[in-house]
Amino acid sequence: MKLRTLASLLLTSALAAAPAASAFADPTPIVSHAATSTPTPAPTDARRYADREAKDPKVADYAGGHRVYIIGGSVLTALVIVLLILILV
Repeated sequence: MKLRTLASLLLTSALAAAPAASAFADPTPIVSHAATSTPTPAPTDARRYADREAKDPKVADYAGGHRVYIIGGSVLTALVIVLLILILV
């Protein structure tokens, strides 16, 4: 029993002291000189949509209209509980 308590105390103190010990560590850079290059600008959404409409004129007529409802497990559980209460009362 004493060994288990001693091991728990040692582990707890080690885990508690780890962030403090790492705060005083010397941060050395992984890469001393990073290669820099001028990034190419990404096309904007408007430009991509304009290119897509130029390729296919029917794209401009898209109206959408589909609805998707996504519910999570918590909402489903709450809904089932409410329905059970309503049915049983």
